[in-house]
Amino acid sequence: MLRLAAADLRQLVDLAERTAPDQACALLIGRRGFGDAGAVTRIEVSPNRAADRKRRYEIDGGLRIGLERELRGQREKVLGLWHGCPEGGPVPGDADAQLAYEPDLFLVITALVNRQAVQTLAWRASTAGAFRSVPLLLDF
Repeated sequence: MLRLAAADLRQLVDLAERTAPDQACALLIGRRGFGDAGAVTRIEVSPNRAADRKRRYEIDGGLRIGLERELRGQREKVLGLWHGCPEGGPVPGDADAQLAYEPDLFLVITALVNRQAVQTLAWRASTAGAFRSVPLLLDF
């Protein structure tokens, strides 16, 4: 289960809708729980560094490294990635599998139709680029 504040989801949905037809992306920062549990405490929006931003996303490496340094020794960690998907559903694809080189990262995907968000789902990366669905619990 991944807990996310409703206001944070709204921020991500707004970003996805504003950025479409390009894919938007962000890092999810928070605390890990037991098993598949995690709680997002903040969002760090990343520029999309992919060459073809309409079909792929790529988190800014400098942002990621800076966050890892900032969070060293703290309870908060980089829990996962988020991206808006202007074409297709909120299901991980080949590009997601290529970027999920870290086991146990959460992946949250917001699907859009005609530049309007229609669904957001959470996933957990496991070995060999596979994903399993996890519940996304919104805190109001």
